[in-house]
Amino acid sequence: MKLSKKSLMLTLALTTAVISASSSAYANPDVQQSSVQNDLNSFKAVTAAAQQTLSFSFDVQGETKTGTFTTSGGSIPITVVQWTNDPKGSPVMVYKLKQQKWQGKEYSVIITGTFTNVNTTRTFTDVEAGDYILEIRNAGSYSVAGNGNLKYN
Repeated sequence: MKLSKKSLMLTLALTTAVISASSSAYANPDVQQSSVQNDLNSFKAVTAAAQQTLSFSFDVQGETKTGTFTTSGGSIPITVVQWTNDPKGSPVMVYKLKQQKWQGKEYSVIITGTFTNVNTTRTFTDVEAGDYILEIRNAGSYSVAGNGNLKYN
């Protein structure tokens, strides 16, 4: 198909007009990038503000309880380091979330082993919304020390 010079000029003019109109309809890419980055930063700030931390430390032969906290539920990771001064022993610790209501739910995580240079993380899953206390119980026969934190919403 052979286009006449007039048809070719008309096609070129229309294409130029469409490209000009299209490019003016789009915002400046730098402005778009800035806006997206601001939205992402706002999301991160809201998420960080919503997530809270319960920090704890212990040195127990038996059992200890930490402070209470209120969660909206879901998955709650617990990160700990734990050790014993007994060279023959290996810590066996039970970390339990106990709901603070009559016959409330309990969620347990057992962490076995010594973690000093590197921490370890486990997760309480399907936790109901409510007020909880963290109970830490030494299931071994020797004193265990450590510390850690819970992240919750």
